[in-house]
Amino acid sequence: FLIRERWAIEPPSGADFGLVLGFLTVVPIVVIIEDPQRCLRRRGLEARLIRLAPAVKERKGNKGKMKNYRRLLRFLRPYIWPHFTVAMICMLIYSATSGALPFLTKKIFDDVFANRDQATLAFLPFVIIGVFAVRGLVSFGEHYLMTYINGHVITDIRNAVHGHILSLSISFFHRNSTGSLISRLTNDVGLISQALTDAVVSLLRDSVSLIFLTVAAFIMDP
Repeated sequence: FLIRERWAIEPPSGADFGLVLGFLTVVPIVVIIEDPQRCLRRRGLEARLIRLAPAVKERKGNKGKMKNYRRLLRFLRPYIWPHFTVAMICMLIYSATSGALPFLTKKIFDDVFANRDQATLAFLPFVIIGVFAVRGLVSFGEHYLMTYINGHVITDIRNAVHGHILSLSISFFHRNSTGSLISRLTNDVGLISQALTDAVVSLLRDSVSLIFLTVAAFIMDP
């Protein structure tokens, strides 16, 4: 009685059992039991790959950025000599004179104010004026030449982008608005030119100034 009440459907007949056994005979069922240690090693490898994926993607992105930057340096190549070279010489002179300022300051406080040396007081103002005059001249030369290079690089990049845009199909102009194209020719090209010129000059000038100031610090207080 209890078995009949719990049986939700009619029990299968002998014919049905025969069909099921025939199906299992024709279509075998294969059960793969995987080694637990191998499964754990595979999961550990997958976890390491997941952790390394952002680093690999970032490394590829950095390589792509450096490749694009090297491609842009070809616009700076025609102005390496003499404009960029003379600008770098002016920058080096300006950075070198930064190392002379601590010695001038030391002379003023130690010899003029503390020891009241009249001989030092006689020639030191001319030395200070000469140092700052040289710094002003080389700074003007550097800014003038870098502005010249910057303007010509902007012109070359805009001409290259403009020529490339003219060679594109009509569908490109349907997909992109006129405002975005004008923005790329004006704002984006200006930013690229600043990255080519100002970034290089700032990096070199600050590095050389740091070197000369460090040497001056060790000389003044060994």
